[in-house]
Amino acid sequence: MVCITVPARTPPTTHTNIGIVWGSADETLAFITSSATISTIQGTVQLPKPGIADVAFRPDGRVVFVAGWDGVVRAYQYSKRAPVAYLRYHSKGVTALALRPSASDTLLTASKDASVAVWKI
Repeated sequence: MVCITVPARTPPTTHTNIGIVWGSADETLAFITSSATISTIQGTVQLPKPGIADVAFRPDGRVVFVAGWDGVVRAYQYSKRAPVAYLRYHSKGVTALALRPSASDTLLTASKDASVAVWKI
C-alpha cells in the first residue's frame, strides 16, 4: 500500500483538510479528502495495469505523480482526477519518485531497471 498526503486547497489559516492519494497492488487509485472529523473518497481512477509503488505531489498540490509497476509514471490533476501526462522511459517497474528539493520543477524517478530519470515538469 502507498499513501501520501498533502494540505488540500484551504485558506492559509485553517489547514484542517488534507488530500490523500492511495494505491496498492490492484488497478485502483483513490483520491481522498480528510479532516479532523471525516474522510471522504472523492473518486477513484482505474489504472490500465495493476501495481503502484510510489506517489508524490507537486508542491502546489495540484498534480500527483504515480509510479507504476509497468514502468510508467502517470500524472493526474488532483482536483479532477484527470490524467495530464504519461512519462515513459523505464523498461521495468518504477520504484521511487522524488521532487528535487532545490528545484520543485524537477522530478526524479528510479526503477528496477537500475536507472534514474530526471524530468522537467
